[in-house]
Amino acid sequence: MSGAWWINRIGRWRPGPVSRQRFRRSVVERSPDHGYIERDTDHQGKIHRLHAKENNMTSQTASTRLRIPLTAGLLAFLFFSVNAALADDHDDEHAEVDVAMATINGCEDDGIVGSALLHESASSEGIKQVEVYMLVRGLTDGDHAVHIHETAACEPCTAAGGHHDPGPHGKSTPDAPDFNHPFHMGDLINLNVEDGIGEMRTATNRITLSAGRLSIFDEDGSAFIIHTEKDTYCDHEDELEGGCAGGPRDACGIIRPMN
Repeated sequence: MSGAWWINRIGRWRPGPVSRQRFRRSVVERSPDHGYIERDTDHQGKIHRLHAKENNMTSQTASTRLRIPLTAGLLAFLFFSVNAALADDHDDEHAEVDVAMATINGCEDDGIVGSALLHESASSEGIKQVEVYMLVRGLTDGDHAVHIHETAACEPCTAAGGHHDPGPHGKSTPDAPDFNHPFHMGDLINLNVEDGIGEMRTATNRITLSAGRLSIFDEDGSAFIIHTEKDTYCDHEDELEGGCAGGPRDACGIIRPMN
């Protein structure tokens, strides 16, 4: 079977006289990875890899479909790699939680899915800060309130309770603001959604992953709640009415320690 036949089969290309002369001197072989290689007999050692047009199109389509999961996976991998490197420098007996993740699902809409990554670090003075990265798809476009709620439960989403607020004067009520809002320990910035994709990056020193009074890993754990509307950060008594903190719950994700 001639090399020119394979080139025509792959790329729908019709060789001219010069090309025919060249390919009569070429040998086309099937490579172990199922591509095709042309070995030029006039120049030993020179190999040209010819990829099938259909394979290229399939690869591009798959890449587009997997872009969001791969992005989240890559970020998680980077965080875990850094965390693993840092962990090597500490005694295992004194290791504390400094990385956590949450898988986010819609409260009623199965089309809402996402993930969140949390990473704790400390300043030279010992002040702890938690970085939060969240990626979600399936929500309506616009801003959505995001809070860490006081119970690690999502079935139903109301089981997550009120906003995480364990401080000495903590007070929280499910789906209704109180005098601490927007200063609950679990209050975060809004998640902005465009074209069905929502991404949030923020940092807070109101919570910790490690043990302590502000830890989100208390006896009953914690969960993310994403609301239907945006948080208006109502902080005056005449604004403290239902809905100003985001209203109904669209999605929930239990936060789990990763180390």
